Amino acid sequence: MSRVIIIGAGPSGIAAASRLIQNGFDVTIFEAENQIGGRICSFQMGEYMADLGAEWVHGEKDNVAFELAWPLGLLERTYENKEFNSSGIFVGSGGKIISEQVAAPLINEYFRSHPEISTDKHKPLMESLNSAQMIMDGAKNWHEVSAKGSKTTQTKKYPNPKEELPVRSKTKLNSKISRIDYSKSPIKPQRRWMLGLTSSMRIEHRPKMMVFWVTGCYVHEMESIDEKLFQEQVKQVINKFFGKTHKLSEPNIIKRSLWNTNENFLGTQSFRPVKADFVDAHIEDLAAPIEVNNKPTILFAGEATSLHYSTVNGAIESGWREADRLINYYK
Repeated sequence: MSRVIIIGAGPSGIAAASRLIQNGFDVTIFEAENQIGGRICSFQMGEYMADLGAEWVHGEKDNVAFELAWPLGLLERTYENKEFNSSGIFVGSGGKIISEQVAAPLINEYFRSHPEISTDKHKPLMESLNSAQMIMDGAKNWHEVSAKGSKTTQTKKYPNPKEELPVRSKTKLNSKISRIDYSKSPIKPQRRWMLGLTSSMRIEHRPKMMVFWVTGCYVHEMESIDEKLFQEQVKQVINKFFGKTHKLSEPNIIKRSLWNTNENFLGTQSFRPVKADFVDAHIEDLAAPIEVNNKPTILFAGEATSLHYSTVNGAIESGWREADRLINYYK
């Protein structure tokens, strides 16, 4: 029986392990965190289940994450009309709502009369557009991004526990791999993380829950500041922006993600950087295995190695891809 060691029990690691176990491989998984799932990180928040990592399934067709979870009743359809409701309000830092009826005609007239934006408007406009884009890409700023463009379901524990694959029993938690033998200074916290606060939204079906999005270089500071200070500053933000127009009670639970400062992840999701274009690097290069005597010895999976990068379905597909690579080699 061929033995395989998998580093990381995220979606790609679990996907690879499940397929390899089903094909008779002896698998051991080393996971640096104290739980499996990678950046699928669900937790109980009062009466709701919430997520600090992967939150939405983007697309249903040809999406393995959806195909695995939906038949088991593990997903909700957030937008019944299949359209994202992008309507919202702009609120000044003084708490005053900027009326669409007032703002829209003025903006349209301005652009008709001033086809070139005056230089004094460049910085705030660029900052706003940059923040909006970084919500989607997960980078520090848009200059880094190239313009080119489930845990229980994988292990078969759900819905029938009797069919569970021995993935969990073969996973060693809190086991960080620092070196594979086959023959940067900490970022200093900044003072104004709230400048990276781009938007907030209420979660459908969870009327008592709000989500705030922080983007760009401010994310590191947000994650690094003292917990007590962070809690106080979030309450200040809520009061500053919404205190005059909304009747909101003080939150009793405030939770932040820590993906960027967690040395086992170092970020929320991958993106294609500009440097990749300069050196003509592609996703296929990241996915290429290290071979010794024409034998695939170290293989790479994970969402960053998939054409569907930055998604859970991409991670799962990459795990299957590398499992199949080994299965085909040992046939």
